[in-house]
Amino acid sequence: MEFDEAVLGARCHHPDCRRHDFLPFLCAGCTASFCLDHRLPAAHDCPHPPAAAPSPARSTPCPLCTVPVSWLPTENPHHVLARHIDAGCPSRANAAPVCAARGCKVRQAVPVMCKRCGRGYCVRHRFEADHKCEVRRVVEVPGRQRAAARVAELKGKQVAVGDASLAREDRVYATVWSEG
Repeated sequence: MEFDEAVLGARCHHPDCRRHDFLPFLCAGCTASFCLDHRLPAAHDCPHPPAAAPSPARSTPCPLCTVPVSWLPTENPHHVLARHIDAGCPSRANAAPVCAARGCKVRQAVPVMCKRCGRGYCVRHRFEADHKCEVRRVVEVPGRQRAAARVAELKGKQVAVGDASLAREDRVYATVWSEG
């Protein structure tokens, strides 16, 4: 099987190489194509070397406030993010909640909610025995009791069975509980 060199790749323009390369590199200075070994301007003695561009700054979003934080390639990104957070990250006030266990200062992005007392705990204090769980008394608000009764009434009407020929205004609904 033969292939056309003009279509598939190019020959390296370095006078001592002339290797056929299927993925040649184009020099930005002299616009000639080169192989991997001679792709840099210093490797092929480029007559018009391109000006050295400053290395671009990189950035990453802050994990707390999602604001882009930039750093130079010579800097450690972890140190730059720490400086950003220490300098007053906008979401520092909206940080994760502290564990509700007495004396624990651990912050959990997603706290484990106790089903018994309704408080959020870290992984270490997630079990009732670990945080000395006490049931909190729920204070009933009269408005909420009325709303809960209305919701229960509407749910009962959705599953009600009866004569469809009666008008809605004439219907009487009853809730029946059975023991056992």
